Amino acid sequence: MLDNLYRQVIMDHYSHKRNFKELFGSKIRKVHYKNPTCGDVMTLFIELEQNQIRKAAFIGEGCSISMASASMMTELIKHKSVKEISCLRTAFEQLIRY
Repeated sequence: MLDNLYRQVIMDHYSHKRNFKELFGSKIRKVHYKNPTCGDVMTLFIELEQNQIRKAAFIGEGCSISMASASMMTELIKHKSVKEISCLRTAFEQLIRY
């Protein structure tokens, strides 16, 4: 049952991507990434103000997992400080490694 819920969440974010757009402006930072293994490509856009993410968005092409993950990530990091995001990243890396 839990597997089905995970699939539904992933497919919802893949079919209805959140924050799937380019951001423009002098406060926007962007990072482009291409996965050399599978060919997925993504550009992440963030608006950083006073060490806090005000806006987050992405564009790209790839499998349902990578696009859904980017969608979920942009929702998760909005309105968080850089320190909070760093802690989330560390926790996530520990989760997938152990």
